[in-house]
Amino acid sequence: MVKAKKFNILGEMIGEVELPLSVFDVDVNSPKVLLHEVVTMFL
Repeated sequence: MVKAKKFNILGEMIGEVELPLSVFDVDVNSPKVLLHEVVTMFL
């Protein structure tokens, strides 16, 4: 699992999520990527 920060469409941080690494291997248009939310990985 990868810890990531979750942001809303306005760029405000709305929490942290844990995602399986496979989420980052798929295309951005994949249904796995939530609409109107950008998830960025941090170390």
